[in-house]
Amino acid sequence: MKRTNLYVLFGLVFSLFFPAGVFSQNQPPVVDQVTACVDTANHIITVTFNVSDQEQDTLDIFVSLSNDGGETFLCPVDSASGDIGWPAIPGEGKQVSWRYDPEELYIDSSVLKWYKVKVIADDRYRVDLQDLADQVDSLNLKNNLEAIIGVRNYAINLDHMLYVRELITERLSAGNSKLILQDFRYGTYDALNIIGMLPGQSREANLYILDGHFDTVAISPGADDNGAAVAGLLEAARILTPFHYRNSLQLIAFDLEEYNLGGSTYYVNHLANNGYDLKGVVNFEMIGYYSSQPNSQILPAGFELLFPDAYNAIAAQQFRGNFLANVGNAQSSDLIALFDSCAAAFVPQLLVHSIAVPGTGTMVPDLRRSDHAIFWDKGYNALMLTDGGNLRNPNYHTAGDSIGTLNFTFMTNIVKAAITTVARLAGIMHCGYTVADLQIAAPSAIPAKEGVKPADFQLEQNYPNPFNPQTRINYYVPEAGNVDIKIFATNGQEVQTLVHKYHKAGTYSVNFNAASLPCGLYLYTLEEGNKILACKKMLLLK
Repeated sequence: MKRTNLYVLFGLVFSLFFPAGVFSQNQPPVVDQVTACVDTANHIITVTFNVSDQEQDTLDIFVSLSNDGGETFLCPVDSASGDIGWPAIPGEGKQVSWRYDPEELYIDSSVLKWYKVKVIADDRYRVDLQDLADQVDSLNLKNNLEAIIGVRNYAINLDHMLYVRELITERLSAGNSKLILQDFRYGTYDALNIIGMLPGQSREANLYILDGHFDTVAISPGADDNGAAVAGLLEAARILTPFHYRNSLQLIAFDLEEYNLGGSTYYVNHLANNGYDLKGVVNFEMIGYYSSQPNSQILPAGFELLFPDAYNAIAAQQFRGNFLANVGNAQSSDLIALFDSCAAAFVPQLLVHSIAVPGTGTMVPDLRRSDHAIFWDKGYNALMLTDGGNLRNPNYHTAGDSIGTLNFTFMTNIVKAAITTVARLAGIMHCGYTVADLQIAAPSAIPAKEGVKPADFQLEQNYPNPFNPQTRINYYVPEAGNVDIKIFATNGQEVQTLVHKYHKAGTYSVNFNAASLPCGLYLYTLEEGNKILACKKMLLLK
């Protein structure tokens, strides 16, 4: 199978608890002695485990299931019973069981290696967000920026571009972060989005993002545009990655923003294939330039008509460039409000002016000029945090965009507000967990195929067959790539493409509803690219 352009590396394989020193007063629970068994005849999974807590806190217990070797835990665990949920007491021999749908999950010995179970215990210890904010260090921001600054443009200074990419890669793989390198071609350039993934422990499918782009225009060393954002992203990673979260959180450094939002566009166009439900984006865009001089802030044409409250507030400050602009669209109003509340609660010295643009912001194109815009276009909630860009910073896209022009106190306060916002969005947790392999507890109702290696592509016979009018098709993908499932009439005419998407390695199932088709014999295929890997027959009877 052709190697895909999405490589997943693990910064940490299994993190059972937070690093020592993160919590001086309270230690997270410890989950161990986990066994997970599947009764394939009755379609029941049973998990047994021990859980301890130094403070003997009452616990919240979660169980999740993976069918891709532990890369994600997105399989449904419905109607689980036993020692699950709140309140649970620490102890030994805890047990959780649930019945799975064999039409949703096909489990037998030939595919068992793809299945893993995770048990999470949360003591609901409340992490102090003010403590997180107070950890942001202006000296770290300056050191980060000193390492980043310099032309970061693949056509002009590829060596420095690659150096900065390597630096970001190292820093976004720290702590509990799982590194994802998303590479794609732009002409002759091998572009790269760098993603630090903190998988959600109880609601992994829900995803939030904190991002910034790392490239520059050809003539600029890019201190503010967008080195300040990357410096802030790396400081956020230092503070956020030692923790776990209820929802998934990605820290993303986008490539090619200066080339028509190339990196973020590629990311968004492939988002539907990764199994996550994107809930919100916080985008750093130029966060380091500050001016207390009157009339140092220019506003876009028509700003006073569209946003009279913000206009009047800025005018009352004599149009000083002394504030952060928190820019969302109307759909993102809840996200705007949450950021404002976090800034007010944890960084009251930061002056924030917030606006919600109509639709996708096309009426004010100056407010679309960063990676947040592609998320708006695709219907996702997103914020742009900005110092005003070219409407404030006279060094925008020039050789004068240097480190000495920036205000690190201002930048520090913005990063404080951002990390408290995303920590609240993602739902910071105080938990421990353990992952275990799934084992067969009883003889399988569907025997494994003799002579078929689990690492091969497999296409199962649909069930039921004959069928009327719905049937289920199970198939197996040994490594990540684009896979199709297609239905054909016996004359070779394609009837329907059931599946056409990127797959991670694992087991999959898809329903086929033939209510609109005439009775008869049909063929279905498993394909990669234009190559048919397997083909089977099925009979529709009505």
